Amino acid sequence: MSGLTYWIIGTIAGLIGLAGLFVASAATSGSVTYWLGLVVFAVAVGFEFGLIRRWFDRQIPTDRSPLVEAD
Repeated sequence: MSGLTYWIIGTIAGLIGLAGLFVASAATSGSVTYWLGLVVFAVAVGFEFGLIRRWFDRQIPTDRSPLVEAD
């Protein structure tokens, strides 16, 4: 995926998480919609962290050999 794709997907996930918070704020305390909104927000935040992890994993080379080899 290109960098722009990460930004677009991240923006959509952020908007879905924000919508989850709005649903939770409009619900009565302890109702199903309250917890559903919080779960949607938590999943969106987790997804955002996953996008960040994948971006940095792509930037760092996977070869973990030491810079100086031991004799």
